[in-house]
Amino acid sequence: MAKTTQVIEAPADEARAWVQYSLEQGFDLSAAVLNGGFLRRGKFMAIVSESFQRTPIAFRSGGVLGQRVARERFAQILDELSDKDAKAIVVEDSAAERNDPNFSHRGEPSAFLGDRVLHWRDLSEGPTQAMEVVAWGTTGYPTNAFITNRSSRELGLVNLKDAPKNLAEEVASSLSAIVVAAFDAESYLLWVGDVSTMSLL
Repeated sequence: MAKTTQVIEAPADEARAWVQYSLEQGFDLSAAVLNGGFLRRGKFMAIVSESFQRTPIAFRSGGVLGQRVARERFAQILDELSDKDAKAIVVEDSAAERNDPNFSHRGEPSAFLGDRVLHWRDLSEGPTQAMEVVAWGTTGYPTNAFITNRSSRELGLVNLKDAPKNLAEEVASSLSAIVVAAFDAESYLLWVGDVSTMSLL
């Protein structure tokens, strides 16, 4: 897998516009992160094939990488972040609502912000489970997931309960990375606040 994918630093202007576009389609967590001005700093990283050379990158267009290998590489990134300060990943479900009978797609823990649904995993549970909550916890577009340096317990998340009213602010204040779907939802684009924590570039 590692021989077929690479993690590249994406051009800031194009990547920033795509992440902003994705977050604008989200809800409370996305809005708090957008308002925090994070996209004006940090770095943007894209998971692409080892032969990728497209300019501009055109995050809307697919034909870049298979989902399976993109997800495997994403799990690698999550594993590396978990060795640093990252503790949890929280994803906004773009479609499910509180009253939906199957809002938990694969048994992942879920909480509610009003009628909206959030899913999460602690990175201590392993990179595959953390990756899967992003891969299956929403519908593809938008995918807005947030990696924080606080655990789900520290964020006050309890399965099948209402999330704390200040959750969006807590996520924004502990943000390590943002993950959004890219390339026709084949792969991911990440914003990372401290790129020095990453050795995959």
